[in-house]
Amino acid sequence: MAIYPIEAAVLKLSETGLPPAQIACRLGIKAKTVLNIRDRFSVNIKQERKLETKLRSQSKRFGDLLRKAGGHR
Repeated sequence: MAIYPIEAAVLKLSETGLPPAQIACRLGIKAKTVLNIRDRFSVNIKQERKLETKLRSQSKRFGDLLRKAGGHR
């Protein structure tokens, strides 16, 4: 997924702790747009964490199966 410069700017300014209204004013966009961008990327981050956890547990189970089968090491 491509990240646009305005989205990068919103995320960077959000990290500094500025309220959405101030970010919107600085960038010349609506506060609602700032909130939408924040929400969109927070969902992506949550999904990535969920996927990482899932893959980690699958990898662990696979390693356990290999050890039981005697094919590991």
